[in-house]
Amino acid sequence: TYKAETDPVLVPPVTTTHPILPLEKVQEKVLVCGWRRDIQDMLVLLDNFVERGSQVHLVNELTVGPDDDASLA
Repeated sequence: TYKAETDPVLVPPVTTTHPILPLEKVQEKVLVCGWRRDIQDMLVLLDNFVERGSQVHLVNELTVGPDDDASLA
């Protein structure tokens, strides 16, 4: 049978020697290689976490069909 621990568990107090300051937000450049069907949801979520003016660059494969503009290839 299981017997609960009878001795109290001691947790040391958390102390810091300097104040914890929030990090300065900076504009970011994010590279997304390929994507899934929920890319719009991912971009909206990312937009909530990055600083205004940040950039997202998408790198994707493009399949060109016979009716597509040849300059896209």
